[in-house]
Amino acid sequence: MSDSKAIAIKLLVALVVIPLFSSLLLLFVDITVWIVAMWVMPTDMLVENSLSLVAIGLHWGQFISMMAAMSLALLPIACVIFCASQLTEHPLLVLFVAITLVKFISYMLFDSMAIGTWLNKVSNLAFNILTSNHPWQTLTSVGMVTLLGLLVLSAGIFKTSVHLRSSD
Repeated sequence: MSDSKAIAIKLLVALVVIPLFSSLLLLFVDITVWIVAMWVMPTDMLVENSLSLVAIGLHWGQFISMMAAMSLALLPIACVIFCASQLTEHPLLVLFVAITLVKFISYMLFDSMAIGTWLNKVSNLAFNILTSNHPWQTLTSVGMVTLLGLLVLSAGIFKTSVHLRSSD
């Protein structure tokens, strides 16, 4: 298997397959709760608590939508981690130190927290999407230029990761 396919499959599993599997678990739990509720609750309470197949479908759709937004937000981070893992045995530690150094050095050089603030906004994007009532608005809150830049950066880092993996 080629190096690009191996890395692409890892990204696909992490950013698509796992969220889809999680959504199926959510769907199973929602349906189970609905079936049990139908046995033990009167009909008016089912309606009052929004326990119906339509509500289950809406809940599942919202979850899928949120997972899609999170996957897009996590794509650049995943690509950076894959690239760093080709260079070191401790990619998360290296990335944590590197981000901290970039924030510190940028503050010392420019006397501004703008770069650190931007890094925080991008690195916290997936969590903010998870905790938001409007995941797609949260995703686009970083700006379309930033999102496009992150996607282009992801492609470049993916290529770099493939190159580093093939040179091992």
